[in-house]
Amino acid sequence: MKTLLKFNPGKFALFLMALLALYSCKNTTEQSEESALTNELTEEIVIEDVLIIEEHELNDIALTTKSPNAIDTPLAAKSSGTVKKPKAESSTTKTQEAVEEELEEEAYEIATLEIFADMVAEEEYVADNTIEIDEAVVPLDETQTIVSFNKKGKAEDAFQVVTNSETNEIEQIIFTDKKHTDEYDVSVGISAKEAKKLRRELKHMVHKGKVFLYDDTSNIMYLMDAENMAGEEISAEEIDEMEVSAIIWKDKKHHKKMK
Repeated sequence: MKTLLKFNPGKFALFLMALLALYSCKNTTEQSEESALTNELTEEIVIEDVLIIEEHELNDIALTTKSPNAIDTPLAAKSSGTVKKPKAESSTTKTQEAVEEELEEEAYEIATLEIFADMVAEEEYVADNTIEIDEAVVPLDETQTIVSFNKKGKAEDAFQVVTNSETNEIEQIIFTDKKHTDEYDVSVGISAKEAKKLRRELKHMVHKGKVFLYDDTSNIMYLMDAENMAGEEISAEEIDEMEVSAIIWKDKKHHKKMK
């Protein structure tokens, strides 16, 4: 004898509702997980405006003709003609090593302010104002001027450029923001002791009451958070406790003149 199944509309409706609720719950969970993953990925790809200071570049912007990115970019209006031919050796002339070192130092040109300003404008940095000498972070000579460059739409200074007013050649670029770093991983705020671990050849000097860490072979040096200092008053221990207050790109020929 066959058993007849009786269709119950009420139960069937309840069954459908349960299925819909289950599907809806699963779909909501999947959407929630997908949304969380999207948010996580979005947070990971947020990039700050970090400037990387290198020996001959700033964020791939050529500062000297030694930069790989300077091949197709003239950095000065005309050649400065600073490369010299060595003189024949004699007892009164420089040694060959000294001549080679001088040639190596003088074998590149440095960007002028106008050309540099055009290049950083592509990164949305604009010249904001000219700073008076008594407001400068570093001591300036009478022939130097300093200009602040800011990111468009942001009030804070991004960096400052010191230029020789006679040649218009860049002599220093000063970075005081903690988010900027150099190719040696030194950033504003770390101690001199930490900087020396990252760069073992660093030495110190005092110039017009300010303390600097530098390397004779490098264009990157550091201003420390010390004021009105005299060389004989500073011990190695005191310097180690100081903090980097600015990263300075400064052509090595120029910072040698400070000593």
